[in-house]
Amino acid sequence: MGNKIKFDFNKLTSDVGVTLRTGARKMLDGYTIQAAKGLADTSNSFLPGKLSGTAGNYLGRELVHSQMPMNVRKTGDTLWTAFPLEPLVSVSSRNVIVRRNVAKAKEHGTIKERWSQDDFEVTIQGILTHTEDNVYPSGDIEMILSLFRETKAIEVDQAMLLSFGIKFLAIQSINSPHTKGINNQQFEIRAYSDTQEELLINS
Repeated sequence: MGNKIKFDFNKLTSDVGVTLRTGARKMLDGYTIQAAKGLADTSNSFLPGKLSGTAGNYLGRELVHSQMPMNVRKTGDTLWTAFPLEPLVSVSSRNVIVRRNVAKAKEHGTIKERWSQDDFEVTIQGILTHTEDNVYPSGDIEMILSLFRETKAIEVDQAMLLSFGIKFLAIQSINSPHTKGINNQQFEIRAYSDTQEELLINS
């Protein structure tokens, strides 16, 4: 597996940017962290840093190999928050078409007057897991709730979302269904794509 690398972020005196690499690149490959003092929280396995690359050890936690790391950042935050386990992300959309019926038309069907693309609908599904068997991941749930309570769009950094041109999400709903095991909790986030364009109204 290669050598494991651990950092004690409580000993840091200022904000830092850290890039980890190994010569053989068997365990870490482009694993990039932006971290700050005081962000270590054993009840919250969300990572206070932007994650890219494969697996590693962060604040004493093993990270599962991730093909598409999911990073989020609320408005005004300078640091990214990375999901400890890669969630499943689905994207869907449709065209909004205005149709008109023509009276006594010889041809069947309607006249398509105009159409535009609707928002992308994004579904994020995953599981939150506490490292201890009999402890509920309440800290992770609070992180999910903080995203839900945000009254502005959150910034996202995930390969598939970026390929669709999605950089911001407005969260519509969250769902936490019954999950087997007290230290596990499944979750589902539903959101719409958003932009940072400001509408100016001239009075």
